[in-house]
Amino acid sequence: MGKTVRIGADIGEDLNASLERLASERGQSKDLLVEQVLRDFIRSEEEFARAVREGIEAWKSGDVVDHATMVGEFERRYGRAE
Repeated sequence: MGKTVRIGADIGEDLNASLERLASERGQSKDLLVEQVLRDFIRSEEEFARAVREGIEAWKSGDVVDHATMVGEFERRYGRAE
């Protein structure tokens, strides 16, 4: 894991109680659980940002499908909305 740094965050008592309960159920420390959650959140946000950048680049290069074509494809696969 390498070197660590301490961070601080004020959270509500109810969230803290949930965090303590979950950490206890998993046999982990709250610190480890918070680190895992932050790691997953950051990975997810980075993947989303990368997908948005790719979408913008595709749009800029004209690699897009118009709305009517997408609606038609969706309806072909899943049927018309009622």
